[in-house]
Amino acid sequence: MTASNRLPSFLATMVWEGGAHLSLIRSDPGNWTGNRVGVGQLKGTKWGVAAGSHPTLDIASLTPDQASLIFETGYWRPIGGDALATGFDHCVSDDSYNAGPGAAAKRLRKIAALRLNDPAAMIHAYSKARLAFLHALKTWSVFGTGWARRVAGVEAESIRMAYQAQTQAPPAVQPKVERPSSAAYPTPADIAPRKSAPISPASVAAEAAKARSARAAAQRGAGGAATASGAGSALAPAAGHVHWAVWAVCGGAALAAIAVCLWRWRAHGARFQALSNLATELKGASHVKP
Repeated sequence: MTASNRLPSFLATMVWEGGAHLSLIRSDPGNWTGNRVGVGQLKGTKWGVAAGSHPTLDIASLTPDQASLIFETGYWRPIGGDALATGFDHCVSDDSYNAGPGAAAKRLRKIAALRLNDPAAMIHAYSKARLAFLHALKTWSVFGTGWARRVAGVEAESIRMAYQAQTQAPPAVQPKVERPSSAAYPTPADIAPRKSAPISPASVAAEAAKARSARAAAQRGAGGAATASGAGSALAPAAGHVHWAVWAVCGGAALAAIAVCLWRWRAHGARFQALSNLATELKGASHVKP
């Protein structure tokens, strides 16, 4: 639990944010200095830094060092990144950068209350909580596929970081852990695994298998809800006005069930793909002799 993973976390997050590419999409509110389409100047987004959040910055000329400082001061420190386990720090800080440190801190407190035993379990639990939050947003139907892919990708990246950390010898002297200084975002910065279970290709594959099973269950659920909705539609013409109302309610409930199953299928599918790929990667690496 040191600041050594701050730069790798920043670089990994920047891949998801588009890195040095300057985005000037006019329909994106964040690209405008007024944080609304057509309001203010169209300065765009670069290194994940948007004009809507930083209206006074020259976004086009933003350097990696400037972006790294913004990441550290605005998103890493508020969630106590230096005090979190390696890998888990990336999982939380990417969420902080994407959804804001306040939202990430709330999820961090929930994970702390679970009192999980090891970083891998914390990473998996946090990623699931993040997916649930994103699904609750009205724009999930538009951006859900990309969001699910990012959360699953970050989950896999975080597990990889934790796996690499467990193979490294700890430093002789543990550096002082920097606590978050902002009272606006109180976080359990002292959250630490009491018992670290080793991460292995098998453990990652086991989590991927759980995601695959959850995806299959969601697919079956969507099929069952669709069948129920179809049966209701077939019976509807023979029903009276009262029965029409009942059918409408039941049909709406069936459609809602289908929507929930589909989001679960999409989210679990993204997790299965990312984790299964990581398991294969780690298995291959474990067979390579140094």
